[in-house]
Amino acid sequence: MPADADEPGSWLAVATDRVLAAVGPEYVPSNLNRRYFDLCLGMAMVQYSTACEMHQGTAKQYRKTERVIATAKRLKFQVQSDEFYSSKLDTLIPQLDAAINVLEQSKLSLEEIRYQQSRIENQRRFHTRERSAIEWLTGVELPTIFEEHLHIEAKVEWGPDRGALRRSPGGPYIRFARQFLIEFINSNFSDKTIALALIDARSGRARRRKG
Repeated sequence: MPADADEPGSWLAVATDRVLAAVGPEYVPSNLNRRYFDLCLGMAMVQYSTACEMHQGTAKQYRKTERVIATAKRLKFQVQSDEFYSSKLDTLIPQLDAAINVLEQSKLSLEEIRYQQSRIENQRRFHTRERSAIEWLTGVELPTIFEEHLHIEAKVEWGPDRGALRRSPGGPYIRFARQFLIEFINSNFSDKTIALALIDARSGRARRRKG
């Protein structure tokens, strides 16, 4: 998360600028709704942290959620106080409330029964029995945002190479997801990891063992 996360408007805009620059200006629609697009990326970051909680239920992980909870609350305040988002309140506020609720339950762990019920519900929501958090993010959530706002199919483009096994994945979506991971969660996963997550999600294959 950027260092200036105390100001949602500023860090969201700067981070999103870099994501779009990585995709390429020729792929960005002239009528892109930047304010809504920025918010969707911010919410994806919050939801990714929520998905991580579904996998990592340790006390140490709970303590790390404080900053994400604060960011989610700032996003909620921004949505509620800006008339621009008034038509989307019925969708955005419940999503943010759900994420904040899950993260706070995880961090505090005061009501174990309620936490376990929430955990089961969110396992279904984030596909955590089938996919890791990063696989859900890059294979399910980010492709949805990418296609909805940029109107481009999220797919893997393979670079030319004499040996098929050595071909490198690329394309607008791979660049989009890679830069999102750098800007929003301070991680640098390989293009191959992103590509495999997308391919598996689109084909319906599960990479995690059930049970």
